[in-house]
Amino acid sequence: MSTKRRQRLSLTKEGKLYLAVTLGVGVAAVNTGNNLLYLLLGWLLSMIIASGVLSNIALKSLHIERNLPRHVFANAPFTVTLRCKNNKRFFSSYAIEYYDAPHPTWVQPSCLLLKIKPGETKELKFKSWISTRGRHNVGNSWITTRFPFGLFIKKKQMESDQHCIVYPAPEPIKAPLPSGQIQGNNTVPQKGQQGDFYGLREYRNGDEVRKVDWKSTAKHSRLIVKELEKETRKQVELIVNNAQNPKTDFGEDSELETAITIAASLAKDFIFKNYSVAIASRGTSVSWGSGTEHLFAIYKALALLNAEPHEVEVRGDLATDVYKILCKGSPASKSIYHQANSTIDQC
Repeated sequence: MSTKRRQRLSLTKEGKLYLAVTLGVGVAAVNTGNNLLYLLLGWLLSMIIASGVLSNIALKSLHIERNLPRHVFANAPFTVTLRCKNNKRFFSSYAIEYYDAPHPTWVQPSCLLLKIKPGETKELKFKSWISTRGRHNVGNSWITTRFPFGLFIKKKQMESDQHCIVYPAPEPIKAPLPSGQIQGNNTVPQKGQQGDFYGLREYRNGDEVRKVDWKSTAKHSRLIVKELEKETRKQVELIVNNAQNPKTDFGEDSELETAITIAASLAKDFIFKNYSVAIASRGTSVSWGSGTEHLFAIYKALALLNAEPHEVEVRGDLATDVYKILCKGSPASKSIYHQANSTIDQC
């Protein structure tokens, strides 16, 4: 983050009282001509000047670096790491308070650094959270100080174009498996080209030599080959209904948000069951893949998904031989997901 030259100065409650006393002493000194009052007035004014100079030194040459975690989920606390370096050669910085600019969906706690020595770097960690999914501009931040006497609050703005993509928060959902398929089993008792052992038979013209079972061949004095079970395709395509409803203003509790939460939850469950998962929706799709990195790619696509008009075409694989689930939200914001192999028009 870079430092912006614009600074702000405001009075504290104690500072207002101090100025009132200073003004009273000044009026009394002028009216009476008392040298002692002039001396006291000079001392009071010097304190104000010293306060301005020392607060400027405290905020000068400070470099603030704010690091957000790689993955952030909506309504889930995450850790923000703040690194503050004092680039001054001779002077320390005292009573430095850091806080982020107000944001409608981001809770930003403040933190305080009591002392940063010349050339020293201090690291702080604090918890925060963002309430809605999507791309959020983290925005600017401020560093302030009341040093040295607490009469004034001097602020300096730190510019930042940092943004954060907030994923939808998955919920614990037990994904519906294709009919006849048991979790963790990816073969069926039919002859195929790969899988577990199925049986033995005599060699036929065109069979691969690597499938010959030589022990059985020697025993029966003729070529015997092994047959393997047919391996099923552990694939599922999640179709997200992001069609725009003219009667509904898509917001935090809308049908679209419900559908996205369902899709994120199902994707997590299926990938943890070693399925290959794809996403189809109007205007956005995620190709087939598995593993943790692919799951986060799905989360990112869902985080940036917007409502689209009905005229926008559903993008995705949409192969007829792949198990599909339609994800949508009900008017009461309840979870609805069901097999949608027959048609895509339900979106």
